[in-house]
Amino acid sequence: MKYKCEMIRDLLPLYIDEVCSDESRKIVEDHIKECPECASLTDSMRNDEAVNEAEDYESAQVRSLINVRKKQKKNLCILITAGIIIGLLPFVITLMAFGSVIYDAVIKKPSVCTDISKYSYCLDKEKDGQYFLNESNRRIFPEKIKVGMTVTDFQYVNYNPWDPQIITYLTVKYSDEDYKTELKRLSDIGNEKYEGIYSVTGDPEGYDLIAMDSDEYYGFVYALKPENEDNTVTYSAVMFCNYFLDVDIDNYMPEKYQLEGFDAGENNPYRKKMMSAAK
Repeated sequence: MKYKCEMIRDLLPLYIDEVCSDESRKIVEDHIKECPECASLTDSMRNDEAVNEAEDYESAQVRSLINVRKKQKKNLCILITAGIIIGLLPFVITLMAFGSVIYDAVIKKPSVCTDISKYSYCLDKEKDGQYFLNESNRRIFPEKIKVGMTVTDFQYVNYNPWDPQIITYLTVKYSDEDYKTELKRLSDIGNEKYEGIYSVTGDPEGYDLIAMDSDEYYGFVYALKPENEDNTVTYSAVMFCNYFLDVDIDNYMPEKYQLEGFDAGENNPYRKKMMSAAK
């Protein structure tokens, strides 16, 4: 199949509500013709009774998609209400001039956490409702902050205007013994191919890449070690969908932790390439 099931399932709520583009609708329809599992999921989501009984489902994927659908409907209702209020004003034309102000007022801002005591909560997909840091790529980050780990840098950014987006980094100083153990663990995970995705050309300057989970649709989760500093590891994640970030990564992640050449702005070349290939 041309597209991964994860991508199609992200599009299903918009497809079922008939608010996606013609291009996205065709991508979904072509996929579910070939994928019985996604076709079955589509039928289930179309059934109101299935939606009402979603909490009883054993499928975590179905629960996640339904949660996304609820959030999308809630945000859409807020936007419609705001539009009606604005429409009652004498000078509706000012909507164009102050569109960005209205957008900022209606759509929630990115949530930023720097409290390391909330580390487990931030990265636990079941607690915060995010599903991008899944069991596969979540493994690069430490399972928890243990005694003996000295955290020197931490920030977790969660943004969900329409689709969840995560920007996070964690820098830890280890003891000699724990550092060797951690390097072995990360080396066993290995590095997926990532160069060329979102214009990435290589590691950040002054750092070596230890482990990488890359995805052409969802972004990157990776671990770095500084070239001139022992016992230190930085874990980073930039996760999004639809081939672009709604926020400027420079505002939420130091440049020294960013992959060289990374570009996930709305008009990034990689997104244009992928969208063109989908036509």
